[in-house]
Parts: sequence; structure tokens; C-alpha cells
Amino acid sequence: MGGEVTAAISALSDFVELHRTGRVRILAISRRSPLAPDVATFADAGFAGLERTGWTALFAPAQTPRAVIDRWSAAVAAALRDPDLRARFSGLGLEPTGTTPEALAAIIATDTARWTPVARAAGLKAE
Repeated sequence: MGGEVTAAISALSDFVELHRTGRVRILAISRRSPLAPDVATFADAGFAGLERTGWTALFAPAQTPRAVIDRWSAAVAAALRDPDLRARFSGLGLEPTGTTPEALAAIIATDTARWTPVARAAGLKAE
């Protein structure tokens, strides 16, 4: 908007209102969204494989008893079934899904395998 940033990659919710008012132009999104039905997906725009979705998770210390993990997982799953909470997330362009600790571990492993070579190639180092 100020002419200082030529491009950005961010959550849809960060820019959807600016897009609606014509102040910025969203070029592509990872998957169709009712918040921006006029915006093409990356695949539609000719960039198949560029799709990416973010995720948020709760973590606990490694030695946390499984019973505690299961109780937290059940509480989060119950919260994510709440229609009011789902509507609030949806209004932000977010899709709450919930998962099991094992499925989360698989997501982390997949993302680590995908992005570690990219980070190394870019010379990025963990701090």
C-alpha cells in the first residue's frame, strides 16, 4: 500500500480485507476460500506444488504422561467441534481440523523433510 513491499506471502486473513477494498491484490492462494472466491489457487495460476498451509499446535514437554496428552487432545477436539469457535476461525480464513499426537508428528516430519533442504540452501541457521 505504501509502495515499499512488492510482494508478500502471508495468511489470507492478513490481506483479505485490503484485497476486498482494492488496496492490495492477492495473486494466488493455497486453496479456494469463501473469503476470496475471486482469487486463483497456486495450481490454477500455474504453480502446482507451491501450495502450503500453515498449522498451529499445542506442545508439551517430552516426558508428559500419555494420559495428560490424551486429556488435552480430547479437550482441544471438543473445542474445535464448537460451532461458534469454528465460525470465528472461518471468519479469519482458518480451517480448524484437529488431529492426534501421532498425526501431528507425521505432519512435522513431512514439513521437516520438505523445508530443511530449502533452509540449508538459503543458508538459514536455527537460533
